[in-house]
Amino acid sequence: DEEGRKWVRTGDLGVMNHNGELTVLGRISQRFVAPDGKCVYPYIVENVLKKEPEVSCIKMVNMMYNGKNVYSVHIIPNQPITDKDALAEKLFAILSDCKDIPVLPKLIKIRDSFPKNQGGKVDMLKLSQEKDDFIDCSNYAVK
Repeated sequence: DEEGRKWVRTGDLGVMNHNGELTVLGRISQRFVAPDGKCVYPYIVENVLKKEPEVSCIKMVNMMYNGKNVYSVHIIPNQPITDKDALAEKLFAILSDCKDIPVLPKLIKIRDSFPKNQGGKVDMLKLSQEKDDFIDCSNYAVK
């Protein structure tokens, strides 16, 4: 760059603070393009919901559902949940309050674990191909 520093293009998405410290937020390849052309980065939704005490882990994926391209959020709660619909509605309300989220997820799935690939990472392809046990958020009020 103009200061003589060398950089490596890793495909990571990050921000640098005023002290020059880099915080990696996610992968550039882990973004979706909304119907209006805006980029949707899953880490934004994931970071908002990770702050909630009921949420242990979260993944957002783009998937086909009833013939439409939609966003779904997969949640592993911190403890067993008796009312999954109430939790989904609460999390959707939190997301709908957030001005940084250009497109809200249509589906939420409360689950016990994530499928893993051979390398031991969350299998995002399998998540995007699941069709059962989702809570449809389209009837929830958007704030």
